[in-house]
Amino acid sequence: MNYFMDLEVYKNFFLCSFMREDGKIKHIEKHDDKALDIKSIIKILGRTGNTIITFNGNHYDMPVLKLALSGGTCAEMKSLSDKIIVEQIKTWNLDRPKCDHVDLKEVAPSMASLKIYGGRMAAQKLKDLPIDPSHLVTASQREELKTYCENDLRLTELLYKSLIPQLDLRVKLTNEYNVDMRSKSDAQIAEAIIRKYLKTKKVIANKRESSVEPFKYKVPAWVQFESAEFNEMLEKVKACTFEVNEKGSVLMPHELDKAVEYCGGKYKFGIGGLHSQEKKQAVKAGNNQIFGEFDVASMYPSIIIEQNLYP
Repeated sequence: MNYFMDLEVYKNFFLCSFMREDGKIKHIEKHDDKALDIKSIIKILGRTGNTIITFNGNHYDMPVLKLALSGGTCAEMKSLSDKIIVEQIKTWNLDRPKCDHVDLKEVAPSMASLKIYGGRMAAQKLKDLPIDPSHLVTASQREELKTYCENDLRLTELLYKSLIPQLDLRVKLTNEYNVDMRSKSDAQIAEAIIRKYLKTKKVIANKRESSVEPFKYKVPAWVQFESAEFNEMLEKVKACTFEVNEKGSVLMPHELDKAVEYCGGKYKFGIGGLHSQEKKQAVKAGNNQIFGEFDVASMYPSIIIEQNLYP
């Protein structure tokens, strides 16, 4: 049976809520007047045939819930919650409860909040968090948070139902490749399949640790300018030596720090290209002028091929 799960975490209040696919909701809370019913949570998580469905559960709900099941205080869970949300710590190495779990966040198209998805799906009700996360929760506010959490559970269920075709495909791929694909994005699925294939070929696929040597930019033959300003800029680019840092990012040479001026406009270098420097402007087409936008087909693959680049 599917159980939709959501947490609410405050310094003096913790709420773990489950909603079954038949609509029945169970709230399990912890505060000064009530200890957390750990056995009930473990029973739901561990029962054969139960699948826990969350939105962003892999990186938030599950690590926080693991701390709760380990006896963590409300204050300790709030501290972990703040580290994940505010400080944006990496969560890959955090412990999680053992259960059958599906996280919808990566499966859903684009990257948005649960509320935004609710709006796109024309949900009957959208509700903002009623109590500031930094505040203490009074006894009278606990029921308000439960009502809020129930609405998020229904949004999660609505999102789940909208993603059934994508999830069905992921179940088929999971069975075919024996790798759980249900919580993965399209790109993550491709990576998992490639890794699985390479493993069968006894090829070890790890991130490259070797550093990249400084390099010169290979200017394609079709990059040409008529103006003296941009030709001077092009010569600077040809003369520059580019370096790559430990994270794999190209560093901007100091020689390209200075803005280029052309026809009253200023342009500054970024690794991805030139960026105009005006804060705001209005441009009006004349009688014999039109505004146009050029969309370059397959620009990045073309750059990779022409520049003979590789990971």
